[in-house]
Amino acid sequence: MSKFVKSSIWSLSASVSMRLLSLISYPFLVKYYLKSDIAIFKSFQAITLILITIIPLGTDILYISTNKEKRENYWELFFWASFLIAFIISIIFMFNESFSSFLLKSEINYQKRILFAIFPLIEFLKVIYIIKFTSLMNFKEISTAIFVNKFILNFIIISSAFFFPTIEILILAVIISEILEMIILLIYSRRSKLKLFPKFNMNNLKIDSKSRKFIFFSGGDKLINSFAIQFPIIFLVIILGEELAPEFQLPLYAVSVPASLIMISFSKVLFPYFSNIQDNLKIKETLLSIEFIITLIVLPILICISFFSSEIVSLLFDRSWGNAILALKILPIAIFANVINNPFTHLAPIKRKPQINFLYSISLLTIKLLAIYLGYRFYGFIGVVIFYCFGEVLVRFLRLFIFDCKLIDLSGFELILHIKNNLIFSSVLGFSMFTLFALYNNKILSIAISISIFILLNFTFQKKKLFFLFHKIRDAIMA
Repeated sequence: MSKFVKSSIWSLSASVSMRLLSLISYPFLVKYYLKSDIAIFKSFQAITLILITIIPLGTDILYISTNKEKRENYWELFFWASFLIAFIISIIFMFNESFSSFLLKSEINYQKRILFAIFPLIEFLKVIYIIKFTSLMNFKEISTAIFVNKFILNFIIISSAFFFPTIEILILAVIISEILEMIILLIYSRRSKLKLFPKFNMNNLKIDSKSRKFIFFSGGDKLINSFAIQFPIIFLVIILGEELAPEFQLPLYAVSVPASLIMISFSKVLFPYFSNIQDNLKIKETLLSIEFIITLIVLPILICISFFSSEIVSLLFDRSWGNAILALKILPIAIFANVINNPFTHLAPIKRKPQINFLYSISLLTIKLLAIYLGYRFYGFIGVVIFYCFGEVLVRFLRLFIFDCKLIDLSGFELILHIKNNLIFSSVLGFSMFTLFALYNNKILSIAISISIFILLNFTFQKKKLFFLFHKIRDAIMA
């Protein structure tokens, strides 16, 4: 348990640093770069994340979800499958100019094509290092590399804003930061004396029935899920246009910050941790504790983001971004569904049910694309936001209560009962803030009174549970 808590703290630290650096660079992006450049930049970042996800072809899930005593049997399959996919993508990038031309909106010379061609191989090396460190729960190394990546990326964005604010600089910043992250991971792997590069031997690839199941379902899930998460960012540019798309893209990222700080920090550590313990009771206890913590912290923050949407847009973007204000008011609903659902998403591969994730990814991608298309067709920008949130809530809650909870013999009622006070007190917080503001037109007074009520309710009704979790976390850190 102590390693789980410490790994979560390292992961949380990396997430906080990464999000803060991104938020600091937002005003520079908005002020100095064209909206069309921002839209292409966010699309390129989305493609980078898609590459990291699809390169292993599901063999990374197979490797980590296998008990630690047996997982090394699948390392060579994971390594060579990842290399093959990265190599194929590199060839496509090298001999197909349409991808690079679309990103840079200009003619692509030979040197630029080579640069794009080696990019998937860089991501392949990153995947190898990250999966190995993840399996060992060495999140200090991963967190440090991520911090270096985001620091360099945002430093280039901010410094170039004053001198050369172009799309070429933004894309070059992504490539440089990715290379540096890979180098940091390489240095750590050598210090740890990890053997990562096996000799090619067909007899050691272990393509058994379990492998084929994970390659098809987990590989398909990773491919489709990465598109479900990242492709809508690109699809927004197609539907909304390069000028309007950033007013959805950037608020979506901004509203995701507080949730991802807590939720993703736990999520990264949960997968290897649950794979190692393989015990329903312990998994259930851990998940319920995590759901209690993240709903206690994240839900009030999401409500406050909606409450202060116009002020956040003024601070991070610009008053002319009127649609961004609307997006920030409503998008917390989608993030709320993600917060509740996300910690459970690793259960399916651990329980040898990768087909659940596969079907879920297809549903999520389909719903998101339909929401964006139909929402814009019927109600314009506000339709996109509302339909998007409805789709997220529908798909994530159906998956959580119909499939995930049953994998560990947890009823949906038991989950809701465990976090009911957080849901109730957060609702009281939101109702109080908006009601007081409607009565007195003073946001500072409204939030001060509302938060005081929220803290008082928690201290009165959840004091014992809060102190229990505090002591449990403290003991794990001190161990």
